[in-house]
Amino acid sequence: MPMVCFAQVAGASVLELNPGQQEVWSLTGFLSAGPQESEKTPAELLQDSSLFTPLSGMPAWGFSSQTHWLRLTLESNFTDRHLWLLEVDPVFTDHLTLYWEDAQGELQKLKAGDLVQASERPFNLPQQVFPLEIKPGEQKTFLLSIAGTNPLFADLSLWVPEAFIESAQHRHFYMSAYLAVLALMLLLGVIYSGLLQDKTYAFYTLYVMTQLAFQLAHSGYLGWLVNIPWPRFPDLLASASVSLSLAFFALLFSRLTRMRQDFPQLARYYLLTAWVVAATGLTFVFLDRYILVSSWIQLYILMLTAFAVIFSIYRLVTGETRLGSAYLLIFGVLALGVVLRILREQSFLPNNFWTENAMYLGTLVHLLAMQFMIVLSINQSRQANKEELEKGVQQRTAELQERNHQLLASHQENLALQADLHKSLEKESQTRQAQQDFLRMVSNEFRTPLTVIDGALTLLNMQQDAEAITRASWLERIRGAQQRLVSLVDTSLWDQRLADDDWQPSRIQLDLLPWMLQLTENLRRMYNDRNLAFQPQASCQLEVDPEMLQMLLQSLVDTLVTHLPPEVEITLGLQLEQEKLLIQVTTPGKGLLPELVDSMQTRYGKSQNRKSGSGLYLAGAAARKLGGVLEYTLLPQGASFVVTLPIKTNKKVA
Repeated sequence: MPMVCFAQVAGASVLELNPGQQEVWSLTGFLSAGPQESEKTPAELLQDSSLFTPLSGMPAWGFSSQTHWLRLTLESNFTDRHLWLLEVDPVFTDHLTLYWEDAQGELQKLKAGDLVQASERPFNLPQQVFPLEIKPGEQKTFLLSIAGTNPLFADLSLWVPEAFIESAQHRHFYMSAYLAVLALMLLLGVIYSGLLQDKTYAFYTLYVMTQLAFQLAHSGYLGWLVNIPWPRFPDLLASASVSLSLAFFALLFSRLTRMRQDFPQLARYYLLTAWVVAATGLTFVFLDRYILVSSWIQLYILMLTAFAVIFSIYRLVTGETRLGSAYLLIFGVLALGVVLRILREQSFLPNNFWTENAMYLGTLVHLLAMQFMIVLSINQSRQANKEELEKGVQQRTAELQERNHQLLASHQENLALQADLHKSLEKESQTRQAQQDFLRMVSNEFRTPLTVIDGALTLLNMQQDAEAITRASWLERIRGAQQRLVSLVDTSLWDQRLADDDWQPSRIQLDLLPWMLQLTENLRRMYNDRNLAFQPQASCQLEVDPEMLQMLLQSLVDTLVTHLPPEVEITLGLQLEQEKLLIQVTTPGKGLLPELVDSMQTRYGKSQNRKSGSGLYLAGAAARKLGGVLEYTLLPQGASFVVTLPIKTNKKVA
């Protein structure tokens, strides 16, 4: 088997291939880096070694799509022609080209993917492998052109073909097993999502789906399983899957760690950032900017896993030991896999099974631990719901018992209400009696004007030849009695209106001075030239119901006319005090009986002389309906009814 040693040629290390036991060589220390985006041709770059600088570690082609040039010199000490395989790993692109000069000095090149078509690849390794053939004793220089999209370092290895095939078979087996586990987890996720009907588990299923889609597209299995005519589709699918997986990862993280409940503001910012990053990545995907997607997503993966670990440690140090440990396992193992992968690709760690597959192993442990945590969380939630249901049943039972006590108390209250109803019936009986008294009062009141009308008509009939003045006097008495009857009818109607709490009087603008003059004249005629006078002290515009105000004043005058001797003068007056209007009905003498005045608060009340006081009750009720008040005041030389009303319009003082 070959052995390897190296010598220095033109400032660069030359890899010498000698027969021995070694099957694979790392090219660390044997590569030189050339200019980016050089204007020189590949042939000129092969001839001019001064343009290249020896590399101590593995090359990196960073965060741009510029073309990078790597130079490698091999020397064969074999006695026969040998074939070696140059592997470039990892590379997320097909933009790899190998240049060399043949024996005739002609430039030769081989592009990645020319050996095996994408539809025939069982995985992506063949597209990153170049065959190198060197004659015995020959020293040959190779030029590798890389337009990469991976912001990390790359490993270049030289393999004996038999060893490479064996290693590829192992990789194929491990990758197949890894994809099979993801597919099984996805299938179980779909089944359990339907059975459990839980949003968290549904998000977990979508998260696993994006992981599986990424690995299928990235590993090359998708192109092997399905013949896709668009060659860029796997790269775009891988980028889109990573973008969506970040969004689902954020949703699961906020739910599992109870960030939404304990830190709602932080959770909103966290989810918003995750979705903005995912949307940006998807935008780059649709614009076919794969290099931007790769750089953008890989940076965010580092920040996302770092935040998850920091938050898990915070939960741990704040006393939530069990939850903090679970979170640290779920998210810490993923972060560990990411870090090991980066360290290996930067040549800080050797390339072996564990470092090469740290990302895959960490992802599997991460997904399995997350699934276990979700199922445990669902079971705990259901147990809590069960306990809550039992608590609800107990509470409902207590409420029913309380309701029974309330029903018993309600029964006792009903008994009390029945007693109150009995009292109400008695009160209603008293009300009916009062109504009968009202009817009797109305009958008595109607008798007086009817007697006047009958007497006047009799006199007119007996003395048809009486003088015109006398006949006019009798007709005036008849007209007054008729107005008295109309007034009594109106009083009955007003009694029913004022008894209705929902009824409201109308309001119109009224000039009180001429209106009071006319009212005084009508009352004088109604009461057969009774001594009525109007002494205004002011003129006022008022919004009021004129019919109700007329009934109010007429009731006051009627009460005084009924209960005072004919020779007593009754005076009506107007007076303004700030924002109030005072309408006064004044008489000299001792005034009315106290029990008659008290009837202002009693419906269908009576005085001791059996004359009705219901007019005062109606007057008081009308004053309150108009927003004012009716008061009875004893004066030094008489008595006065005062109606106080608010003024809501402009007024003028005479």
